[in-house]
Amino acid sequence: MQLFLLRHGIAEPADEVHDSERALTVEGREKIQKIAGAMIRMRVQVEHIVTSPLLRAVQTANQVAEVCNVDKVQFCDELLPEARPELVLSFLEREFPQAE
Repeated sequence: MQLFLLRHGIAEPADEVHDSERALTVEGREKIQKIAGAMIRMRVQVEHIVTSPLLRAVQTANQVAEVCNVDKVQFCDELLPEARPELVLSFLEREFPQAE
């Protein structure tokens, strides 16, 4: 299995709303659209998308899923900023045991 990490797009300033509710800006959405388009041109085959439940991350994941024709976006609390990074590997092993 190949694993690609994609950080969320540009989001609203942290002082305007609670961090978990920060949405992508217009510029953020435009840049993610370009990135997803580049993924298609590079023939990156996306089978699964896993995201934190933060709004900006979900918006990013949904946009990439639409462009890359992925049916489902899966949430992972282990990707939240306060989570322990080593738990991400446990999540992946549990959710995708068939992956090599």
